[in-house]
Amino acid sequence: MRLNTKKQGYRLLFGLLLAVSIALLAGCDTEPTEVAEYQPQPVLSAFLNTGEPMDSLRLEWVGEFTAYYTPEAYGIVGADIRIFPVLDDQGDAVADTSGLAVYFEDDPDTAGVYRAVNPDGREPLASWRYRIEVKKPSDGVDVWAETTMPGPFQLFTAPPGLLTDTLAFTRDDPTITVSWSSPATFGGYVFNIVTLVPREQLVPLDPDWNPNDPNDELEESEKGRLAWTFGRDDQRLMNIPWLFFRWQGLHRLDVLAASTEYFDYAVSILNRVGDISSYQIKSNVHGGIGIFGGVYRKSMYLVMERTGG
Repeated sequence: MRLNTKKQGYRLLFGLLLAVSIALLAGCDTEPTEVAEYQPQPVLSAFLNTGEPMDSLRLEWVGEFTAYYTPEAYGIVGADIRIFPVLDDQGDAVADTSGLAVYFEDDPDTAGVYRAVNPDGREPLASWRYRIEVKKPSDGVDVWAETTMPGPFQLFTAPPGLLTDTLAFTRDDPTITVSWSSPATFGGYVFNIVTLVPREQLVPLDPDWNPNDPNDELEESEKGRLAWTFGRDDQRLMNIPWLFFRWQGLHRLDVLAASTEYFDYAVSILNRVGDISSYQIKSNVHGGIGIFGGVYRKSMYLVMERTGG
């Protein structure tokens, strides 16, 4: 069944991974917060998309493990931040970066969030290496990190119409298969399934769900709209079972080629086991912790229809 639903503009949703990383980093500094005269480290979370304007990033302090997190309490404001290329796609140094740098300023609504001031015409280029520098001398903040942007790839789907139209499916339909060509300069893959229905309008695909049954009332904690997983750098195909879809309505499927820095960081979060003090997130941030990473993405849209019930 083909719907006349247009593809809509979107921003890459790193929400879940970012939320997990902030929650973990809030208690994962290398030195316990109980130590006398403890000096917390800055936490940087910045992601670039190949070929898309730079948007926003986050800069915060590591918080006490038992503290209640608020941006006002831990957001770092007033820092000087810029992102600029250091190597081109041939590995040669970029001689003059002054006209290619993107600068950031505080978001007045949220402490610790910074918005790009001059992103137009400075979109990250495939296979180029970029550097971020963050400085606030009055607070002892001197942070930098680098990442190499992934190159493009082609996407193929079964059914093929997913690449050009928004199609409708039920859980009784054949499984979707997605395959792709090999991109350049990347570390691995991230796969997202994003529900684009507002949280207050979510309807489960479970045919036995009854909106009039008090026992079926949805808790806020049950209304997750993002499913994600990872793939190795040699993976070229993925079958997407309908079990991954929980809600009725419009969804976006993302296949992301992730930079080596971003992929290693994300996998280190996923592989956390045992005592939280026994492992470290794999961060590429110098002078602090966190992540500066990049992705190249391909997306498609579909509508899930509920059957039965």
